[in-house]
Amino acid sequence: MKPKILLIEDNRDHQKIISRHLSDYEVEITSRGSTGLETFLKAEFELIIVDYDLGDMNGIDFVKLVREQNILTPVLMVSSWDNIELEIEAVHSGANFFISKDRLWKNHKVLAEAVSAIIREAGKQTGPKQAESDYSKSPQNAREFTAGDWIRLLRNIDQSLVVLNQNEEIVLWNDKAIEMFGLPQFRGQTLPMDSLMSIENIRRIRKKMSSVSADRNNFKNSSGEFVIDFREDNLRLQILSIKGDSGSVYMLFIGTYLIENKEKMLEISNAVAV
Repeated sequence: MKPKILLIEDNRDHQKIISRHLSDYEVEITSRGSTGLETFLKAEFELIIVDYDLGDMNGIDFVKLVREQNILTPVLMVSSWDNIELEIEAVHSGANFFISKDRLWKNHKVLAEAVSAIIREAGKQTGPKQAESDYSKSPQNAREFTAGDWIRLLRNIDQSLVVLNQNEEIVLWNDKAIEMFGLPQFRGQTLPMDSLMSIENIRRIRKKMSSVSADRNNFKNSSGEFVIDFREDNLRLQILSIKGDSGSVYMLFIGTYLIENKEKMLEISNAVAV
């Protein structure tokens, strides 16, 4: 018997495309979040795929609704919006994975590979409900990142991600950051900020952050954002501020190369890293 997947997608063309590339699974389709939840509760599914833009609610609201009921079934969110803040919010709401539709249309294998990995990782879950879960968050912590959020974000994000604490120490990073910045394999250690980039660029970041911090209108719930371009625009570094579950504020450095040549990427990485 094929594993069952629930697809919640209101675009009929996208329903057909996504279903076509999941031929190894039994796919049931609904076009609204409310009916999707009703459908899910009537049968057992290995995975929920939900679009961000739905008629009656968005995908974030749907995932929150699912997790509030202590449903641990994996959720893959797809969206026409390729936005790092949306990806962070999706992971924080309890989604296990996020894929932009632009990326999906360019390489259809991405969807099948993600679905296979998510179902495999879910392992031996036998039902949709558990007594208690990491997804259950009290209202006062609803906007704070937990350890589970960090882990899912580090795994899922398609860009280089480095997390710094309030002391400008590097505390978390993913495989993309290892490749981009020449960081070592993560072993639970803490690295100084100058392991990430040159002193000159660190000074530029501090200056920019000071100017942004001075304008409190740029911050909502202790989070702000700005973009800095390094090395003749070959590397774009986006910096976001996020509150952790202990109340501490962390900086997320999201790096993206704006060129594809791997030899040039390596050259730039060696030049930027100390």
